[in-house]
Amino acid sequence: MTTDNRHERPSPAWAAIQAGGLAGLGGILFGGTSGIAGGKKPLVLWTLMTGFQWATLGGTYWGLRSSILNEYPEPDITPSTRLYASAASGCLSFAAVGLVIRGRQNVLPGAFMGSVFGFAGQAGFNYFDKDKYAEMSRPKRDSIWKKAADSEWMPFKSLTDDEHADLLKERLLRAEAEIAIIDDEIASLRDSQVREKAEQQK
Repeated sequence: MTTDNRHERPSPAWAAIQAGGLAGLGGILFGGTSGIAGGKKPLVLWTLMTGFQWATLGGTYWGLRSSILNEYPEPDITPSTRLYASAASGCLSFAAVGLVIRGRQNVLPGAFMGSVFGFAGQAGFNYFDKDKYAEMSRPKRDSIWKKAADSEWMPFKSLTDDEHADLLKERLLRAEAEIAIIDDEIASLRDSQVREKAEQQK
């Protein structure tokens, strides 16, 4: 049974704002540096426009990617799923930003380049992160200590968290039952003492 934790992830809108902000800062740094090196004038306007384009592109891309991946439960998201989501998000975001900022003639080139960048970037990330995915897909093996504890020759047994909780509840119920018995015995002794005192007074 897979655990659906989609409600625990940040919303695509918030993810887009965060990514757009970071991309915008990078765009401002790049725009300022390239503007100085290339003698762009006015430098401030060039820098701000570069930051705006990067922020728009980064936020749109990451928002679309988050929307696609949020449709899947976390255990069902594979490297291939991330690869296709990144390529599709790159295609749509580059095409949309190219249409709005640069005009219709940049839609198809933007869609193509966005697909390539999204696919290549995610493929590179998957390659360097392949050990993590292999570890997640590999079935967990019991440690040698757990195997030894579960052996029929051992006088004790390794317990899971649920088994340990059930054992504690059972012991608690036994303790409560013993306390109730003791309370009854104390009450019986008190009644006996009261009756003896009443008989002595007679």
